[in-house]
Amino acid sequence: MDDSWNTCVVENWKDFVSLVDGSHPGKPWKAEFVYRGQDDAGWALRPTILRYTENVTAEALIEIERELQEVFAAQANLHLPSYMLRQRGDRPFDWWMVMRHFGAPTRLLDWTRSPYVAAYFAVQGSWNDEGTDGAIWQVNCPCLEQEADRRSGGAYEYSTFAKRCRDPDAEPIVRIRTMSPQFDRLVVQQGLCSCCTQVKMDHDIAIQTTLPNDAESMARRKVVIPLKQKPEFMRRLIVMNITANSLFPGADGLGRFIDQLAKVELQRQTATP
Repeated sequence: MDDSWNTCVVENWKDFVSLVDGSHPGKPWKAEFVYRGQDDAGWALRPTILRYTENVTAEALIEIERELQEVFAAQANLHLPSYMLRQRGDRPFDWWMVMRHFGAPTRLLDWTRSPYVAAYFAVQGSWNDEGTDGAIWQVNCPCLEQEADRRSGGAYEYSTFAKRCRDPDAEPIVRIRTMSPQFDRLVVQQGLCSCCTQVKMDHDIAIQTTLPNDAESMARRKVVIPLKQKPEFMRRLIVMNITANSLFPGADGLGRFIDQLAKVELQRQTATP
């Protein structure tokens, strides 16, 4: 386990609910905490573009990133409604958010305001003997934003942040933002994205570098869901209607949902004496 984050293991669904229920003070549409679920607790918070290009220099990676954005922007109008493309211009962060939500590799990572949506992504993978424990990463957004402001020498300003993102030697600063206007998948997943000014850095390391931690503030925490608990968590989430069918509107989400139902029932029958 990564002891640089406050890490705990939940032994069952009840423990998980008790743990996250105390993490929602304030306005429900402006959550204090954000969450990211990953199917393998051993994975870093690594953006997709780094998974393909670990050995590329920061300068080369920034250029690849720019060219991928140009290709996507040139063809996006063929597939996406105009409201999603309006006023994006040459604003890279805005384009990366659209690209990320349609599967293109970017420096961004997806987060959600809902710990239960994050739990779905932490348990939806393999449940057999070759599977792994899942994990939910939790970050206090106001604390992270305050530290980012301090490191930046002032409050968030788009052009300054974008310029830092184009600097291969940039100090790591992480911001978490949502997209406006939003689209159906982003709304139902209560989605946001994290962006780090240092393109070559995993976000867990960047957040750890940016955001001090202690047991009382729980500014950042990692919650591990044991492999043996994943089927039970998925059954609970299906009852709550947190499924692929609801999180990914469309036929592809329906297909994933049917796959989940099959997994849950086959696992139940296998486990029954």
